[in-house]
Amino acid sequence: MKRSKMCRIESLINTVLNTLIITLKRSSNVTTIRTSVGVFSSILVVFYLSQAHAQQANLGTHAHGVSELNIVIEGNKIEIQLRTPAMNIVGFEHEASTKKQIKKVKQSEAKLHDHKALFSFSSGDCRLTQTQIDLANLIKNNVIEKDIHDHHKSDSDNNHEHEDEASVHSEVVAHYHYDCEDMDDLSSLSLGFFDVFPAMQQINGIWITTSEQGAAALTRSNKTITF
Repeated sequence: MKRSKMCRIESLINTVLNTLIITLKRSSNVTTIRTSVGVFSSILVVFYLSQAHAQQANLGTHAHGVSELNIVIEGNKIEIQLRTPAMNIVGFEHEASTKKQIKKVKQSEAKLHDHKALFSFSSGDCRLTQTQIDLANLIKNNVIEKDIHDHHKSDSDNNHEHEDEASVHSEVVAHYHYDCEDMDDLSSLSLGFFDVFPAMQQINGIWITTSEQGAAALTRSNKTITF
């Protein structure tokens, strides 16, 4: 993201936070305070993450080996979103059309559900409450019929299919929701993606709380986010 755009985002964030502080000081109503925090936090999250994603989309970003990780911390809750080319997860981006490919998709989905291997919290007593992971879009519905039909394909048909597969760009999106008992003790988060999915070379991480935000390019040798 360009420096000028980043400065504008930071300026907006500071303005929103200052407004929130004024609102909290003037109000003694608990409901008003909670509503204000929720509304302003949502504005921050949506604007900051949408700007980052829009910038990457404008640049046509779809680099194999590179992933995005968005982290939102609000109250005692942590929401994490992983967005990555399917190549980094399953080794291809076209729809799985053979038993071997389907097995690979299902194994990869199981690995994404193994959150303890992917996220290591420094402390905070964080508990996973919900996940949203679905790789079904990478599997064709008529695999059996296709496998039978494939035996009768000509070489030219197969070559044409490979050309089509090479032009496909598929993404995998995974969501993780945590509740933490003691957020004050949480100081860092280490990622296990590089060990679980060796094709991942870099994760562009963005995190935001009601009081601060940050970003970092994470690698196998630098895989810890410090809050």
